[in-house]
Amino acid sequence: SREDRPELTEGGIGPMLRYLVAERASTARQGVKLVGSLVEYYGYSASGRTLTICDPREAWQVALVNGKLWCARRVPDDEVAVLANSYGIHEVDMRDTLNFLGSRGVIEYARRRGWYNQLRHGTFDFERAYANPDRVLDPNQRNRQWSGYRHVSQMGISPPEKGTPMPFSVKPRRKLKVEDMFALLRDHYENSPYDIGRANPHGSSDAIRARTICCGSTNHGDVFQLRTGVPVQIGALWWLAYWRPCSSPFLPLYFGVNQVPEQFDFQAAPGACSQSRSSFQTESDKAIEVFRNLTLYVDQDYWNRIPKVRAAWEEFERVSFAIQPMVEQQALSNWKRDRKTVIEALGRYCQGTATGAIQKARGMID
Repeated sequence: SREDRPELTEGGIGPMLRYLVAERASTARQGVKLVGSLVEYYGYSASGRTLTICDPREAWQVALVNGKLWCARRVPDDEVAVLANSYGIHEVDMRDTLNFLGSRGVIEYARRRGWYNQLRHGTFDFERAYANPDRVLDPNQRNRQWSGYRHVSQMGISPPEKGTPMPFSVKPRRKLKVEDMFALLRDHYENSPYDIGRANPHGSSDAIRARTICCGSTNHGDVFQLRTGVPVQIGALWWLAYWRPCSSPFLPLYFGVNQVPEQFDFQAAPGACSQSRSSFQTESDKAIEVFRNLTLYVDQDYWNRIPKVRAAWEEFERVSFAIQPMVEQQALSNWKRDRKTVIEALGRYCQGTATGAIQKARGMID
């Protein structure tokens, strides 16, 4: 945010905010209101942030300003929102509490600071008012947003001119699947005006005019599949890709499992979060180590190695999607009769998928 006079109480609240929401909120809307009440009391300690809070029925973006101001917008049920490291909320109508929530004084404060003038700007635009101007103009943000939208948009969206805002959300060309989200998170501007040709998309080549979605600093990718009509233990599914999604598979983790696959375990070394090159206390059989090694192997000769690796993981994921309905049908048929056995079966499925992926990754490295 552009805020340079933040009001903070007791030092403000930072990363712990998201933990508090996860622990206490039962719905996305409740989570949004909890964020608002905590930020209005303590103030947000970082420059700015947008949190995404979802449940199976609603999805919200919650934009936080350094200090005690915030604004939230609900993503329309039939649309898709793509967010880079910048604010995405534009027009705000605080009278429409079904779709907007926020600080009572968020518009008035922007007017007092000279960031919003109704005669000059017309309708209040949150991003235009509160975003750091340098961030709004940064192609590392705009280009990634645009590239995400080109994967899903019903209408063609032109590449952004300098400073041109991207829409908050768009209607997709068809009902999206989980694998569509995988493809979006693997994007390097392929077949677009920003295509970098044969340059390594994770390097620092002059050919890379803006950061890609799957970039050199990507250390994991996540897709959360949230579904109604079934127990949350089965209906909530986290697809996790360690390191860069382009050279790694997305592996399933059901919310109901009572034990995470042992290969997913690792400990960060002391100070890892404050070091640019973080290190991990881990063994060679752990997922984070194996997929890191595969990522580095691919990057040594990216365009010659990535086709084989991508083909291997696409087949692996096809099998996962083929098995998923059978796993879930079996789980649902036994849920009321024997939940413990269902939980154990889901855990074995996640464990087996992780084991198979690690063996396949090792084989490609060898």
